[in-house]
Amino acid sequence: MMRALKWLFALILIAVIAGGAWFAYTIWGDRSHPQTAQQIIVPQGSSFRDIALQLANAGIVSNAPAFRMYAKMVHGDTAAHAGAFRFAPHQTAA
Repeated sequence: MMRALKWLFALILIAVIAGGAWFAYTIWGDRSHPQTAQQIIVPQGSSFRDIALQLANAGIVSNAPAFRMYAKMVHGDTAAHAGAFRFAPHQTAA
């Protein structure tokens, strides 16, 4: 029984470390988005979820859920607003 718990703990620890590494790479390491300069228009009344999906669909961010998590961590989700925005090639959140 104790041996099984140790294996379970080890698997959970590996999953947490792998998830953290994936999240860090997605936010700070992946400089491939966007490939070219992009401009998007965020309509009035858009939720932050809508904005994140719009950015992902335009190829500006690679992963909308990871972007939303990062924005929540730095309180950037409350500052999002409607307007026209231009993104330089290979620009990241960092």
